[in-house]
Order: sequence, then C-alpha cells, then structure tokens
Amino acid sequence: MNLEDFIRQMEEDSVQWFPNGRDLVTLTLGLCGEAGEVADLVKKMRRGSIDLTDATAQLHEELIDVFHYWCLLVSGLGVDVESIYRRKREINVDRFGTDPKH
Repeated sequence: MNLEDFIRQMEEDSVQWFPNGRDLVTLTLGLCGEAGEVADLVKKMRRGSIDLTDATAQLHEELIDVFHYWCLLVSGLGVDVESIYRRKREINVDRFGTDPKH
C-alpha cells in the first residue's frame, strides 16, 4: 500500500467506526493523545520501569495510532503531502545544512 491507500482506507474505516468523531478538534486531540502514549512508554524506558524489548510491541501499535490520526488530519485538511514535504525539506536543508545527496 502507498500513503494514499492508507489514507483512503483510514478515512473509510473512520466513517464507519466514528461517524460523529471526525472533526478537527477530535482528530487533533486524538493525535496528541496517541503521541502522549508513545512519550509515556519512552518515559518509562528512561526511568527503568521497562526496557525497549518489552516496550517495542506497544510502541509499534501506538505509532500506528499516531499515523492513523495523522492520516485523517492530512485528508481532512486537504494536505498535499508530497509538495508540502518537498517545500519544508528545502527550508530545513537551508536552515540545518546541505542536502546529503550532494
């Protein structure tokens, strides 16, 4: 699957599963909540409560939850991922250093 396929499938699933929970606020808070779950696992690793081996499966799932909300926001806001990515990358190359391909 390519990125557009993931976004389309997540949109279809979201319409079916959460017909009233697809507004900007709900999706943004969902993204933040899932990112917080990733951060919480990393915090627990840093303090020694769990190690990476024990947290890996949970991290994978939480990262997919982050990706899910990200895709729904991208779709809902009509983001042209490729062109915005390229523009932002050019800004970052100018800001942080040269293009590694050169």
